[in-house]
Amino acid sequence: MKNHKKYFQSLIVVTLLLTLFYSCDDDDDPVNVVNPTAQFTFEISDEDPFTVKFTSTITDRDSWNWDFGDGETATIAHPTHTYAEEGEYIVTLTAIGEPGSTPAVVEQGIIIKLYDPTANFTYLASTTNPLEIKFNTTATYAKSFVWDFGDGNGSTEKNPTHLYDEAGDYTITLTASGFDGTTPAVVTQKVTVGVVLAKLVGTVIGHESSWNDNPETYVTAAFDGNMATFVDGADAIGFVGYDFGKEVKLTLVKYAPRENYASRLVGGEIRGSNDETILTDPAAATFETLYTITEEPVVGELTEAAIIAEGTYRFIYFYSTDYCNIAELEFYGEKGGEFVAVDVENGDFSLPADGKLQNWSNVPGWNSDTQATDSGVEEGDAGWNAFRMSSDPSVYNLTQHVIAAEEEFKVNVEAWDGWNCSQIIITLYYDTGDGVRNTLGTQTFDLVPDEKPTFELITAATAESVGANIGIMIDNVSTDGGDGWLAFDNVQLFVR
Repeated sequence: MKNHKKYFQSLIVVTLLLTLFYSCDDDDDPVNVVNPTAQFTFEISDEDPFTVKFTSTITDRDSWNWDFGDGETATIAHPTHTYAEEGEYIVTLTAIGEPGSTPAVVEQGIIIKLYDPTANFTYLASTTNPLEIKFNTTATYAKSFVWDFGDGNGSTEKNPTHLYDEAGDYTITLTASGFDGTTPAVVTQKVTVGVVLAKLVGTVIGHESSWNDNPETYVTAAFDGNMATFVDGADAIGFVGYDFGKEVKLTLVKYAPRENYASRLVGGEIRGSNDETILTDPAAATFETLYTITEEPVVGELTEAAIIAEGTYRFIYFYSTDYCNIAELEFYGEKGGEFVAVDVENGDFSLPADGKLQNWSNVPGWNSDTQATDSGVEEGDAGWNAFRMSSDPSVYNLTQHVIAAEEEFKVNVEAWDGWNCSQIIITLYYDTGDGVRNTLGTQTFDLVPDEKPTFELITAATAESVGANIGIMIDNVSTDGGDGWLAFDNVQLFVR
């Protein structure tokens, strides 16, 4: 029994020694050592040309080291480095592997230099106040911004919001300045203030059913006005939007995410399409991407985004590959379709055609609140036209058209300088029957010397205006603050 015990003890010792021998032999065999590999890319910031972001791709390493070529180093995988001055630098990345392996060393040259700033901007009118304009800047290599809003006011914010005192056309100038020694970028645009964006509403379209087939999370939840409800796709891919029945132009979208799931909206797209296939086979429908959500939106409030695309579309919708978790969705823009003429009594001022009248009391269709001193109709070389002295009361024409929900209106007025007049003010208003003229849209236009252009104002019905009659009101501004006379003719009103 004792001999058997000694035998098994000896066998165990031999087995352990052999195991240790072969283990050590494998570790020390250079054939089994894996050398690291390394590569890297870099991206120069479009805000600061001295700042560079490096991204490494390394395998089989225990550590790594960066040498940025300016005496500075780093030991993290994806560093961001800011150089102190312009120049050419050799950046070296060294990846160190296991003992016995050969380090991987990669070098790339990088040129740091100054770039002139670039800038552009878009703008949006508030959907609640047409005099409030929101500006959004896209810029590279710009350190500061100076705005001239065209009304004597300005701002140094990158994306300011400005409230104008009155409607009209304004020339906006943005100056974006970069680093010392660069040339500022100057951008100028004419902005029309006072145009009311129409809220676009149509027939709801979208994917069928929802997660667990819950009716409360069907696509209609995106348009119920309730931030607490949300759309939940039956599958990862889903969409929700409107069929407008005709082509419309989208200029603004508002959206809000499902609570606790804002990240699911990132990568979602606002799409436009005129392909009816979307109603039967959405995956096969052709489309254009109008906007892509790139950042998590704030929960509980609507995020606004300007749409730059110029096309018009019958179908506009939100497309998602992450269960379409959108709480609210709103579209704003211009309604398509043809404008239809609305009767404006005596819009060409051909009545009564019996001589010059210096007041409105005998001019059919046109009125003023008080007696005019020197405003009315007269016959010119091309026929009859109206004239208005700048200090006289406003002249207006209330039509028989009753405003309906979602209607959009356009008024055209041919106008020119009668004498000492620089601007015409055109207003569309509604009257609920109490004689009060409530402004629907208004705009001031500069007259063109020695020309008779037609000025156009477009605005949309509001909830308060539905059921009221629509009217047109004309005012004018003199050149020097004294009396000035506006001449105008061919007042036309359209609706769609």
